[in-house]
Amino acid sequence: MGLWTATPIHLPKAVRNLTPLILAFASRMSYVVRHIDPYLLNQSRINKQKMNHAEVRLWWDLRNTQFGVRFRRQHVVHGCLLDFACLPIRLDIETDGSQHHDSESDHVRDALLQSHGWTVLRFWTPTCFDNPAGGMGIHYVRNIDGIVDANDPEALVYEVRPNGQTKLVAVEYIVPETEVDPANPPMLYGHMFHPHAFLPVYILHVWVWKTNPDGLFADFNPNVTPCP
Repeated sequence: MGLWTATPIHLPKAVRNLTPLILAFASRMSYVVRHIDPYLLNQSRINKQKMNHAEVRLWWDLRNTQFGVRFRRQHVVHGCLLDFACLPIRLDIETDGSQHHDSESDHVRDALLQSHGWTVLRFWTPTCFDNPAGGMGIHYVRNIDGIVDANDPEALVYEVRPNGQTKLVAVEYIVPETEVDPANPPMLYGHMFHPHAFLPVYILHVWVWKTNPDGLFADFNPNVTPCP
């Protein structure tokens, strides 16, 4: 036997049958990595290192979700950089600052993703509200389109616990005041929307996951921990 002659390795049939699949997968992944824009890959790394406090909290919630699906952060799909992506159900969750409001580039991006079967949910940079009457929690607000749909609230409301973790406690429905007739405000669950204290919108809270002694539809909840 020559010095460089290798002894044949007899693999089990099941392993031999898998080998072409493994090679095909490896080849496909090599193609994908080679064809991702290097700028997007670099931006993904940067964004992961510079997540703001609200994004860190949302990422903690998504990682520890009980929905049985996995999310990836700063993931590149179809030439787009997604904040939080769930590949099995093609869901993209975006946390936007004010610079994204009604952005034409975002409309184009979202249309591209939707053409590939993705659902895009955009939330404004979250804000925490409270007052002496109780907490209102951190609000993740989506685009406000003036449409009242019980299954599509404009905001998700999270309580910040003393240990820094967050918990979903309520939803909020929001309609721009320009879309409301003050004499006939919208209604949901038998309750009328009312004007926000200082924002130009009509609102309705529903404390679905946190008992509120002031009522299911009250704005503030004494049982919610005040903002940190």
